[in-house]
Amino acid sequence: MFVAVASFAQTDCSKVVYQNHNMTDYGPLAVSSVTGVAQDKSKAGVPGVCIVLFTADTAHKQVGVTTTDKDGNYSLPDVSDGTYRLIAALDPFCAANVPLVVKHKAKKRSIAVVLQPRGLDSCSYGEYR
Repeated sequence: MFVAVASFAQTDCSKVVYQNHNMTDYGPLAVSSVTGVAQDKSKAGVPGVCIVLFTADTAHKQVGVTTTDKDGNYSLPDVSDGTYRLIAALDPFCAANVPLVVKHKAKKRSIAVVLQPRGLDSCSYGEYR
């Protein structure tokens, strides 16, 4: 198990929980490591976003937590191969719920979490960067 805590802002990531809603239907993103950026819809990096990684099995065990740096970057190194759910949360944005498959032999890609304001017609999501 790996738990990394990097703190940029006074964000309380302990309140972030596993979520199985607000997920787009594109399927899991396949990555070799859990790295990327949290950004708003204008592509500006967002600091202080909680990035929390949970197992996707029925236990929903938290295996990593960090916050984005001043430029919105994050990294959870040393995550074992497996299926996960990445939750990115910061008020006033809708939490992103990104299904991931980590395979160390996968193509090296990072994940952009695009944060959207809470609303009826949109929610935050993840995509390849």
